[in-house]
Amino acid sequence: FQDLTVDLLAREPDLRNARLHGPRGYKQFGVDATAEIRSGGKLAASCKRYKDVSVDLIRTACKEFDEHKQRWKKEDVRHFVVVVAGYAEDPKVQQEEVKQKARYRRRNIAFELWDGTVIVQRIRKHPDLVYQYLRGDTWLSILCGQHYSAPAYLAPGTREAEASRLREFLAD
Repeated sequence: FQDLTVDLLAREPDLRNARLHGPRGYKQFGVDATAEIRSGGKLAASCKRYKDVSVDLIRTACKEFDEHKQRWKKEDVRHFVVVVAGYAEDPKVQQEEVKQKARYRRRNIAFELWDGTVIVQRIRKHPDLVYQYLRGDTWLSILCGQHYSAPAYLAPGTREAEASRLREFLAD
C-alpha cells in the first residue's frame, strides 16, 4: 500500500522524488512517504491500510504527524496527505476532513484525505500501475476503459464483482 502511494505521488506533475520515508520498522515520525513539491517545500503522506475509515483513524494519523511538527517544519513540509485504503463515505469522516483542512491551513500546510475513491481516480490514469498492483487485464478494462484488452468472455456482473474485490484489496 505504501509502495502504491509512492508510485501515485511520483506521477503527480507538481511533485518529484517521491519515496518511502525510511524502511519498514524504522521510526517514521508519523510519515510513510515524502515527495518534493516542485514549487518548493515537501509533501508528507501517512498511509493507513484499514478497511474501515473513521474519524478516530484520521485524528490518529494527524496526531502522529503533529507529534513531530517541529521536525516537519524544519523539513519545510507544506502538504500533508492521509492515505487510507477504505472509503470515506461517512459524513462524519468528511466533516473531520474539512476540520483538518482548516486546522492545517492555519499552519500553512495543505491537507488532503485520499480514500479508496481518490486512489481509484488517480490510479486509473496510469494503466501500468493498475496492471502492476492489481495484476490483470480485467482490472485494466474496469478502471482504464474497455480499450485495455478486456477479455471478451467476461460474464455479466463481472465488473460489479471485480469492483467489490478492489474494495477488499485496498482494505487487506
